[in-house]
Amino acid sequence: MSSEPLPYRPWRIIYIPVVERQGGLFPFLFLKNGLPSATAALWARALSSENWSDSKIEAHLRAVGTFYAFCQMKCGGEAPLTGDLYVLVQEYAEARFRGTWIAGEDPTGLYWRRVRISTVSEEIRALDRYSRFVAKLHDSPVFNPDEHALVKVARFYRSAREAGRSDALVHLRGVRRRRSKAAPTINRRMTESDKAAMRAKHLSPAEMIETVEHGARSPRDKMLLLLLGYAGLRISEPLHLYVNDVVELFRETGASKIRLEHPENGSCVSSTTEDRSGFLARVYKRLPRSQLGRGHREFAGWKGMVLTEADSANRYAFWLEESITGRYFRRCLEAYFDDHKSLLRTGRLRHPYLFFNTTRNGALNYGQPLSLSCAHDLVDRAFRRVGIRAGSHACRHHYGFYAADVLQIPQETLMRMMHHSSIVSTDTYYHVSAASVRARISGTDIRRIPYARPEFPSSWGKP
Repeated sequence: MSSEPLPYRPWRIIYIPVVERQGGLFPFLFLKNGLPSATAALWARALSSENWSDSKIEAHLRAVGTFYAFCQMKCGGEAPLTGDLYVLVQEYAEARFRGTWIAGEDPTGLYWRRVRISTVSEEIRALDRYSRFVAKLHDSPVFNPDEHALVKVARFYRSAREAGRSDALVHLRGVRRRRSKAAPTINRRMTESDKAAMRAKHLSPAEMIETVEHGARSPRDKMLLLLLGYAGLRISEPLHLYVNDVVELFRETGASKIRLEHPENGSCVSSTTEDRSGFLARVYKRLPRSQLGRGHREFAGWKGMVLTEADSANRYAFWLEESITGRYFRRCLEAYFDDHKSLLRTGRLRHPYLFFNTTRNGALNYGQPLSLSCAHDLVDRAFRRVGIRAGSHACRHHYGFYAADVLQIPQETLMRMMHHSSIVSTDTYYHVSAASVRARISGTDIRRIPYARPEFPSSWGKP
């Protein structure tokens, strides 16, 4: 049996170093002729000036690229499009929603599988933003001839919308419910969303302990998992930590203090007058990892956390079971430093970051900042070793679950612990088990609750 053809994609998104980022990478949309789209590049630059993240910019460029493929299918990139071009956007939405690959055939040559109505809506919103931008470029030349049809449709669509034409999705309203009752797609492959749905939403306390104790094989890997599961950090956030951010201790418990700072404008322990961007540029000739661009090996995102409260204590991570997990982190940290003391004491570490590559057989990579993809890989390997199907974010959900169900911390307090700006964000992580609810309202012994405070390994120490 022949395999299904890949979707038609006469475009690519490539990250290229740009002067504005001092060599950091920025996404560009390249078209069929191998040249970048000039209008898409100008638009992406405008979005970046509004502090859009690279991932959001890339998603919008993908929407433009997908529509460009549709225009290529309609006109072949040769004859200019004519007629009511607004209808073309409606036909695009229809093709995305219903798919073009039906019963093993596709006369269009696009080979699109149908997508959710929410995905179509997001793509149309992106095209709407692009059309608004293009409409303002009346005197700007189109540098890439392959984007002629794309720009022409965008301008026509903007004129039609300003003239009062309805939303391009109006003919698809109300079909979402009917589609959910339709027969499943033939030979449907498991998508990444399907795989994610099969993973655990959060880890139980016993699973989190087992992952750290038996899944992680090195002090560095244990430290990362401790920060995810017991300090509540997202997986990209530890990659911004400096060595100096973790050397202090809480006097009462002996646990490591984890200093949290914005990777660009946060302050440095070693300087009170210079932010981190200036420090990295002056000492290491580096950009903050959040400014390198998603295509760069050392890029690490920063979703944002509230670090503006007047009390300086709120600039540190809040450990769950601080006297146990925070102290165990400290012991792992000491072992980590001892394992790599030749690198740390000789000044060969050409960056300030805490997490770095520890594989010595590759001399070029040893000591380089740990990449985000490697961080994901080491967490995934730890889960596989103990037989758990979960993603790295399940550790952050464990943090919320443990705080709510085991420690019975109020949601407003958990919001501050997780450095959220809104309690709506915290609600996603505030898990309480039914057994815990029944026990609390019935007066049952709290020790009988399935997820009561677990027994930590003796190697972690006692409070």
